[in-house]
Amino acid sequence: MKIKIIVLLSVTVLLTYGCGAKDKESASSEDQKPTTPVTLTTPEITSMEDEVTLNATSVYILKTDIKATINGYLVKSGIQLGDKVRKGEILFRIQTKEAKSLGNEVNKLDPTFHFTGLNNILCPANGFVVMSNHQKGDYVQEGEILATISDKNSFGFVLNLPYELNGILSINKEISINLPDGKKLIGIVNKIMPELDSVSQTQRVFLKLKQPANLPENIIAKAVLVKSEIKQAVTLPKQAILSDDNQATFWVMKLINNTTAVRVNIKKGIEKAGRVQITEPLFSGRDRIITTGNYGLADTAKVSVQKTNNQVQ
Repeated sequence: MKIKIIVLLSVTVLLTYGCGAKDKESASSEDQKPTTPVTLTTPEITSMEDEVTLNATSVYILKTDIKATINGYLVKSGIQLGDKVRKGEILFRIQTKEAKSLGNEVNKLDPTFHFTGLNNILCPANGFVVMSNHQKGDYVQEGEILATISDKNSFGFVLNLPYELNGILSINKEISINLPDGKKLIGIVNKIMPELDSVSQTQRVFLKLKQPANLPENIIAKAVLVKSEIKQAVTLPKQAILSDDNQATFWVMKLINNTTAVRVNIKKGIEKAGRVQITEPLFSGRDRIITTGNYGLADTAKVSVQKTNNQVQ
C-alpha cells in the first residue's frame, strides 16, 4: 500500500512539473513574438486649399503695325528686330520723289531755307520691334506696313479656363503664376473673353502681371487657381495613408496601446504639399498614427515604436 502511494505521488509531481514547463514555454514564445519597428505622428489642424493648375502662355495682346503715310523713299530706318522702342520716338523718315527734287532746287536758290520735305513716322507706344519689313533706301507706298511693335503695357498671360470652373474667377482676382525656371509671379484677372471654344469648351482669360517683368512671348507657365479653402482641416502626412491596388479604399494604422496597431478606414479630402486631409473619421491631436513601417501590417499587429514626431507620448 505504501508503495502505491509513493508511486502516485511521484507521477503527480512529474505531471505538475511538465505542465509548468509548458506554461513557461508558452509565455516565453508569446514574449518573443516578432514586432515591427515603426515611427509615429499625430494629426495636425492646418489650412488647406483645393487648387487646380492650368497652363498659361505669355503674350502681347496688342501689336501695332507701323504704316507708311506717303509714297516715297525711306531716308531713315534705324530699328531692327527685337529693339526696344519708346513712345514718340522717330522710327522712320520718308521723302517723296517730288519733295526730294523740289528741295534740291529750292536749296540752290536759297540755301538758308533748308527745305527737306521729310515726313516723320513716330512710335505709338513703348514696346519691342517684333517685325521689320524695310530698310533705309527702300521705296514704299502709302499704307504699306513698315514694322510691327508689341505694346509693352499689353503683356500678360492667357489661360484657357474650362467652363465648369468659370465660377472661381472674377475680375481683379490674384492668381499665382509659376514660371519654368522656378520664379513665381502674381497675375491679376484683367479680361475674361465673352466667347467659348466650341471643341474644348474653354474660355480665354487674360492675366496682367501685378509687377512688370521683362519676359518673352510664348512662355508656358503654370497658373494655380484656388477652387475652395478649408481653414480647419485635419491632416496627416501622405506616407501615413495606405490603399488597395485600385486606390478605392484607404486606411491608416493607429496605435491603441504602446505595442498594438489596428487598421482604421478613412476618407480623404484635399491633398497638398505632402499632406492629406482626413474627412472621416474625426481624429484628435492625441491619436498616434504610424508613418513608416506601416506597409503590409495586419490588423492588431505588434509594433515597437522607434521614433515619434510631434512629441506624441
